[in-house]
Amino acid sequence: MLAGGALLPDHAVVVRDGDIESVLPSASAALAGVETEDWGDTLILPGTVDVHTHSFQSLVRGVSDDLPFFRWRDDGIYRISPHLGPEEIYAGALLTFGEKLRYGVTTVADFFYVHAGGIENDGAVIRAAKDLGIRLVLARTMYDWTGAPAVYRETVDEAVQRCETLIARHAGDPMVSVCPAPHSPHAASPDMIEAGGRRTASPRCAGSTGSARSQSGWWRSTASG
Repeated sequence: MLAGGALLPDHAVVVRDGDIESVLPSASAALAGVETEDWGDTLILPGTVDVHTHSFQSLVRGVSDDLPFFRWRDDGIYRISPHLGPEEIYAGALLTFGEKLRYGVTTVADFFYVHAGGIENDGAVIRAAKDLGIRLVLARTMYDWTGAPAVYRETVDEAVQRCETLIARHAGDPMVSVCPAPHSPHAASPDMIEAGGRRTASPRCAGSTGSARSQSGWWRSTASG
C-alpha cells in the first residue's frame, strides 16, 4: 500500500460507513473480529485527479477523429453538441466519469460549456457525477465568442448569474464544487475574463481558463484563484 509517500507492505485499510478510517498493519490487534477481505498481492494507491476533461465529448468519439483539429472541431463537436439535451449530456458524463473511476481517477474537473441558455445541462453533469460517486469540480465555462455554436455562448451577466446559482446550490457539498472558467483569451472577451477573475477572488473559489494553444489547436488549462 502506498500511503503518506511510503510503501507499506502487509497493511489493511479500515473502512467504516463508506469512509476510510485508518490504515493499519494486517496483523494489528485492532482488526481482531473485524470482517475482512483479502485482496492478495494488490497495490492500493490514492485516487488520482483529472484536472481537465470535457465529458460531453465522449459522445463524438469516432467522428472526424482522423482530421486536423479545426475540421474535427467543426465537423464533430460544433456540429453535434447543439443537438445534445440534458439526457444526452448525462449519458456522456456517465460514460466519461465511469471510465475514469475504472482506472483510478476519483476527482475530475469538467470544463463544460454546452449550457444551452441555462443550467439544466450543467445539472445533468453534476447528477452523473453524484450517481457514480466521483468527486466533481464543474468548471462552468464562460464563453462569448461569436464563432462558436449558440449553445455555448452567454452574455457576461448571464454567465455570472448562472454560475453563482450553481455555486450556491452546491455550497457545502463535499463531492461537488463549481467554479467560473472563462474559456480562453480566444473564446472569452476581456469583460468575460475579468468577470470570472472577480468571482475567483471570493473566498473558497478557484477558477480555470485555457491560456494557450499549440499549433495543433489544443488548449492548455491553467488554474487561478
